[in-house]
Amino acid sequence: MNRFTLDSGHIYRLDGNIVPGYSQIIKELALSDYSHVPQAIMDAASLFGDAAHKACELDDLGTLDMDTLSAPLLPYLQGWANFKEDYKAIVIPEWVERVSGSVRWRFGCKSDRVFDFPIGLGVVEIKTTTTILPSIALQTAAHKIVFEEETKQKIKVRYAVQLDPEAPMGYRIKEFKNKSDEETFICARKLYAWKKENL
Repeated sequence: MNRFTLDSGHIYRLDGNIVPGYSQIIKELALSDYSHVPQAIMDAASLFGDAAHKACELDDLGTLDMDTLSAPLLPYLQGWANFKEDYKAIVIPEWVERVSGSVRWRFGCKSDRVFDFPIGLGVVEIKTTTTILPSIALQTAAHKIVFEEETKQKIKVRYAVQLDPEAPMGYRIKEFKNKSDEETFICARKLYAWKKENL
């Protein structure tokens, strides 16, 4: 069967059995730390980020009603449009905010995007945060693992696109080139399992 689901409590399941998600693994191993940020700011940033993601999702699927979009989201959507135009990115609709995972390594994830670029296929993480944390490299690696396992196609590039109205074109881009990122994430997955079993 090999079907991944994600419920409202952000719990991933593979054929009904709970498996860890990318975020759960990273948080458990303290590879991404927001503890210095007040909770109220985190909550507000999360709500805005969710809204920006949804706007980009609907736009990519051709179902966005611009009349329903709040004004603060407009420059973020424009930055996203600029990125797609500048990089000649062709969206793969079935991989827009897709809930999926690795059967082999037993983890779930929700890919932001897989694009067909002139240079080949690429995974993209959309960010509205002020910085791109190092752990995002592992996030894109996890998405690469999942996509290649499921489709048997190769991912050529991994990007984080930081939507920022202050940037010249409304976005900044970071490419992750370290080929060991996949192995590092798999090690993190194994360490997560060991910790759960032994500590």
